Amino acid sequence: MSLNMNNNFFSNNLIILQWNVRSLSARLPSLMHLLHAHRCSIAILSETWLNPSRSINIPFFRIYRSDRPDGFGGVAVAIHHSLKSRPILIDNNIRNNLNNYKLDIIGVEIVSESSPPLEIWSCYIPSSSNVPAIVLQSLFSLISCNSILCGDFNSFHPAWGSDSSSPRGNIIYNTIDSLGLCILNDGSPTHIGRLNSTDSAIDLSFCSPNLYWNLSWHTLGEPHGSDHIPIIISATNRSLSNFTRSHHQPNNILIRHTPYNFNKANWTSFRLNIHDAISSAAEDSALIKSYSNFTEIILNAANLAIPVKKTNPKSHTSSPLWWNPSCSEAVKTRSLHFKIFRRSGSLSDLLKYRNVCAHTTRLLKNEKRNSWKKFCSNLNPSCSIQYLWATARRFKNCVIPTIRPDNDDWFDAFCAKIAPSYAPSELEASPPYYPLTSHPHVLSNKFTISELKFAIFSRKSIAPGLDNISPALLKQLPDIALASLLDIFNNLLVTQLFPTSWSFYRVIPIPKSNSNTSFRPIALSSSLCKVFEHMLKTRLDWWLESNSILPPNLFAFRKGMGTIECLSTFIGNIYHSFNNKEYFVATFIDIRGAFDSVNIHILVDYIISLNAPPEFGNILLYLFNKRNLVFSSSFGSSSSRSTFTGLPQGSCLSPLLFNIYMSLVAKNFSRSGHNCLIYADDMVIFSSNKSLPLAIERLNAALQDLITILSNVSLEIAPEKCKSVIFTRRKYFDPHNIYLDNYLIPFATTVTYLGITLDTKLRWIPHISSLSLFTSRWSNFLRTVSNTWWGSHPSSLLSIYRSIIRSKLDYGCFLFGSAAYSNWKKINMLQSSCLRTIMGYVRSTPGPAMEVETFCPPFNIRCRWLAGKFILKSLAHSNHIIFDTFYSLYITWRYTPKSMPVLSIAANSLSNFHQFVLNSYKLPLYEQPFDSLLYTPLVQIDNFSNFSHVELKSMSSSFVNKLFSNFLNLNYPNFTIIYTDGSVSPLSAGYAFYIPELHISFSNNLPPSSSSFTAECYAIFEALLFISDLAPNRYLIASDSMSCLQSLTSNPFNSKLSPLVFLIKSYIYTLEQSNHHIQFLWIPSHIGIHGNETADGLAKAASYTILPPLAQLPWTDFSPLLRRHIISLWSNHWNNLPAHFASRYKSIVPSIINKKTWFYNLDLPRSIIVRFNRLRVGHSLLPDHAYKLGLNDSPLCTLHITESICDISHLLFDCPSLYSKRTSLINYIKFLNIPPTLPSILNTQVETVIKKIIHFLLEAGFVI
Repeated sequence: MSLNMNNNFFSNNLIILQWNVRSLSARLPSLMHLLHAHRCSIAILSETWLNPSRSINIPFFRIYRSDRPDGFGGVAVAIHHSLKSRPILIDNNIRNNLNNYKLDIIGVEIVSESSPPLEIWSCYIPSSSNVPAIVLQSLFSLISCNSILCGDFNSFHPAWGSDSSSPRGNIIYNTIDSLGLCILNDGSPTHIGRLNSTDSAIDLSFCSPNLYWNLSWHTLGEPHGSDHIPIIISATNRSLSNFTRSHHQPNNILIRHTPYNFNKANWTSFRLNIHDAISSAAEDSALIKSYSNFTEIILNAANLAIPVKKTNPKSHTSSPLWWNPSCSEAVKTRSLHFKIFRRSGSLSDLLKYRNVCAHTTRLLKNEKRNSWKKFCSNLNPSCSIQYLWATARRFKNCVIPTIRPDNDDWFDAFCAKIAPSYAPSELEASPPYYPLTSHPHVLSNKFTISELKFAIFSRKSIAPGLDNISPALLKQLPDIALASLLDIFNNLLVTQLFPTSWSFYRVIPIPKSNSNTSFRPIALSSSLCKVFEHMLKTRLDWWLESNSILPPNLFAFRKGMGTIECLSTFIGNIYHSFNNKEYFVATFIDIRGAFDSVNIHILVDYIISLNAPPEFGNILLYLFNKRNLVFSSSFGSSSSRSTFTGLPQGSCLSPLLFNIYMSLVAKNFSRSGHNCLIYADDMVIFSSNKSLPLAIERLNAALQDLITILSNVSLEIAPEKCKSVIFTRRKYFDPHNIYLDNYLIPFATTVTYLGITLDTKLRWIPHISSLSLFTSRWSNFLRTVSNTWWGSHPSSLLSIYRSIIRSKLDYGCFLFGSAAYSNWKKINMLQSSCLRTIMGYVRSTPGPAMEVETFCPPFNIRCRWLAGKFILKSLAHSNHIIFDTFYSLYITWRYTPKSMPVLSIAANSLSNFHQFVLNSYKLPLYEQPFDSLLYTPLVQIDNFSNFSHVELKSMSSSFVNKLFSNFLNLNYPNFTIIYTDGSVSPLSAGYAFYIPELHISFSNNLPPSSSSFTAECYAIFEALLFISDLAPNRYLIASDSMSCLQSLTSNPFNSKLSPLVFLIKSYIYTLEQSNHHIQFLWIPSHIGIHGNETADGLAKAASYTILPPLAQLPWTDFSPLLRRHIISLWSNHWNNLPAHFASRYKSIVPSIINKKTWFYNLDLPRSIIVRFNRLRVGHSLLPDHAYKLGLNDSPLCTLHITESICDISHLLFDCPSLYSKRTSLINYIKFLNIPPTLPSILNTQVETVIKKIIHFLLEAGFVI
């Protein structure tokens, strides 16, 4: 076994720490400090004192443990994550025999690709245990070649430094002598004896003979809080080199990854190098060679302009995050007192040393606690959630939470599952080549530069592909490189010849959560191939949706067809069955290995039958028919396989192609007269009837048809994962059996479908219980990052609550909104608990007051808000399927009104809006020609002058107009200028355009719910309509709406654009075809530009027209109207509360208006905010309220003898003992023009006033 540890982390040594910690949890800070200080990669620990249920983490280490049920004894081995390790299994009979004598042992095997495994053993034998010789011999018989055994054996023998020998020591010595094991101990004591007793060497280290000369052993000199001295074992002479992570490359075509440091990149040099290389390169007629040359140019430029990250694959653990100089000083002081005690051996020095040890332990705990408090207190709204989690995990020592596999036993089965071993058919081995056609088609036309840029800039990841080209490099390519890349891609389309490297994928097994035996395959391919696929995906998506090829019951991977739409459709059908007194029987189908079982030839043939061009079929066959997969595991196993089935998990085309494949299933299934909904590989089939046997009979027939349909497309159902549910409001029924190919599908009372737990009667109790459990866990987290007086800023905690906790509660809430009030009350109580923690309120604070103060409405009201938004969105579709489903339920509902679905209530409230909402049969993106989507109009959004907006406003209008005129003459000569503007008033919204050159103006108005963005869009669109009647010329549209102009240049495929923007872009494209050249210019508003001021005046005048014309608006324009309605409902609920309920707070906040908290944008610490929160709601710890809570003996003021109720009003206005201080405070408040009344004072947002009030009360000796 040879050592080749040429890594800086190990300094050419494999360093092992051996230590009897006597409570791992108590010594964890010291252990982490030692691992960091000595660069250890293995820790052998004994007497860990851990209960089996106790979790503990060491960053960058994996811990193998053997714990006792009583929480004493115990051993552990910590292995650095860069080392490949797995536990050694011990025969149950041997382990039981060892456990009978309280003998703890655990073994870990460190594996290497080219050397025998190294075994690391940790052992502990208590001194009180009388272990027979035969048991000790069975212990040492576990040790084989290439082994290191360490632990506390509580035995004495001169061979390892004892003055005398004990019976156990003699047995151990004879045993290791017979087995040929070597002792590493050099005679140094490892255990600190009690007073008047000698130190001893009871922590022993043994190794196999072949390792002895390559290992060095020494103690660290002081116990670091334990009574055992840590030991360092170093592997020298390069003897254990192969126990490092290798970079094995199973196939030469896979390029080794170079980790570039993009933060230090010289992008100017990078672009210049590429520009020079491409400019000087001669044109190459061989396409494949041109492609390889192009990638080589990019990588060469990157190597010259971007430094490589100085990564260390064996990143060692650092000292704890909270470790500071005072911690280091305390450790040094402890070490010093230990040395003093060792020299003197006196009782006084021993007591001093123990006191210092206790002081150090307390200090480390306090530093950790205080550091956590400081971190939480510094959290503010600018801190990202990612930063919060990363830091919180470091405090909990959870740097790498992934559960890693113990061995490679899973690897062959994993490879066989992804790429089964079989002989391909002749069709698969030699796929047919579809003859090319000359007909233009969106799927085979040449790519444009806009498509290429959209594809490159839509990629958010910076991870490189197999070609080592990161998306970050592609985003920095100069124009000449983009043009070259576009030529290469277009040549691929024409010649149908593709780079060989595009057929290779590296399959990375990603462990699924909480499992080290189940993996998710991620296929890594070439970055340029991904760009090519992305452009194909954009075209294919538009072609499928614009031609309505995919059926309406197929969801997932489609814009506007997500989980909520699927769930709403399904649950709407259940409610209709309830309303018709029918049984609704559903079977939830699981398709086995759906993505991996797709037959590529069936898929391509079906796409061609949909009138896709043959060229597109050839591309798909090359990309997916034969894929060369390279598998590798962390233990060094590798395998290369070829597969002719399935879609790669990492390809952006795969989800869309899978949708096409499943549409074939959906269409054939619907033709058979059956009902189903499909979301990716989750399928549910259902039947309803007043007769349960008839409904089940139909479902059985549907299942038989489904088996046939799926087998025709090479798919298979996993019956063991399928469930059936009978949805009915009836109490008693006799279910018949449902069979799937002679397999009985069990009936379930609940099922989780797309994240929502459904029960048979849709009472929603199980789902709300799961939400309650989720919220309870997260409310505990909120408590850990905040205390009453210290912790995170309330604004940060509210952001966490809204983004994580409330978003989980929001998901599908309008589907289970008809649950009983008692169930909704549970969620409202959980919300109140979270808000109480966030804002620091006392437990008696009324929930409604906290909701108003934080602008977090009760969930039954928020549910109405989200339901209304969802119905408004559905009205944007001409067919109104979801709207019609729930509106018809409202009309025909037979049960009590309170059990009516919330979506039905929302549909009724918005039933008159359908005529006002701008709608289309398809999404606006798919209503427009594809070429118009790619067209990007010329828009200049930079200021026309070097002066800022504020400076221009301060100048005279004549000077500004002169500047603007000079700018136009210089940059836009011979252009006809058209000024557009929009304006909104309470009566309506107006829009106008003005053409000074032609002395033409136009204005009109829109309904009052119109947004200013919509008004600006209408102004531009009307100007375009007018231009279409003019002769071809150059036209410049000048607008002061930055958002409107920016939307014209945004990526239409990745943006949620207004339908008016799509309409404008389409019309601009049409005008360009007729030689009307349109450009846009942004101008600052209200700076005196004559044309802009004229258009603005026309728009304002039009906005005050009382009777606006009937015009359709985007559904988002009605959201503010819906929001006002919801706030009105909330206000009614707030005002209808009893008069005595939160009366103090109602006097301060009589109505719900604010959308922000009172401390928004105020620079106040948490302690001040919490105290002022309590004063505002009237629930504080002042004597008046503390008496009501049983925390005070009297509600009276103790500062004077007059009996007066001691509340905030008394202290601020009446208390005679505080007269002088109160006078100063009130005078200061009056000086700031704040009325000296309690509501005005508690409503103030002046920081100094708030601080003075809190200081005034605290100085008077009161707790708030």
